[in-house]
Amino acid sequence: MTKIAVCDDRHTDETGKIRKLLIKLKERADEEWEVSYFNSGGEVLEASKQTSCFDVYILGAEAEGVSGVEVARIIRDDPVHPKVVIVSDKKDYCFDAFQAHVCRYLLKPIDEAEFAEAVDIAIKGNKYYRDNRTFKIKTGTGLRRIEFRDLLYVESLSRVMVAHTVKGERVESVCLRKAFEKEAEELILSGAFLQPHKSYIVNMDYIDSLKTAELVLTTGEHLRISKNRHGYVKKTFADYLEKRNV
Repeated sequence: MTKIAVCDDRHTDETGKIRKLLIKLKERADEEWEVSYFNSGGEVLEASKQTSCFDVYILGAEAEGVSGVEVARIIRDDPVHPKVVIVSDKKDYCFDAFQAHVCRYLLKPIDEAEFAEAVDIAIKGNKYYRDNRTFKIKTGTGLRRIEFRDLLYVESLSRVMVAHTVKGERVESVCLRKAFEKEAEELILSGAFLQPHKSYIVNMDYIDSLKTAELVLTTGEHLRISKNRHGYVKKTFADYLEKRNV
């Protein structure tokens, strides 16, 4: 699924046109889209701090509160590598926009073909990154791929690995031939997961709080923290939150 955030700088006919074009593009897309609309740049930033944040942003250069260009600057180091399309009726912000690593800058009135191309480039650019942040788990029915952002945690249970997803699904592997840590090594190396206990590797996006002997997930689940790992867990999670500008 591709998640798209939209915030134009003025509620005009152009805003309605963007909505209509997105509906048309969504109908012929290869995968499902989830499109969210916002009234200000501040609302966009607040929503982007939540788990499973956006893949593509379509922003007005002069969005209310926090400008679209400033939003692009703030989110450019987001772990999911979102792509940003800026729309404006002025060329004034073009230089600042590209310094913020936007992938397209479109002038109003919006040209349908240019808009479609910009959205396509943004989605493909982000999807390339997402495809390379997918955890693979060999199950009894074949190889299963789970995007990092959809993975809550993985668990080791008697030589079997169980992946717990955000939607509550349990994906069980065949019998492990390597140690659990080795099988799930890519998760730790990604910088988005930590290992609070020898039996768990957890997605830090879904940690709600830390306690002395356990961590609490946003789902309400409690997972143990080994006594000798508490310092590592606390520091790793704090560093991650700082990078996410939370």
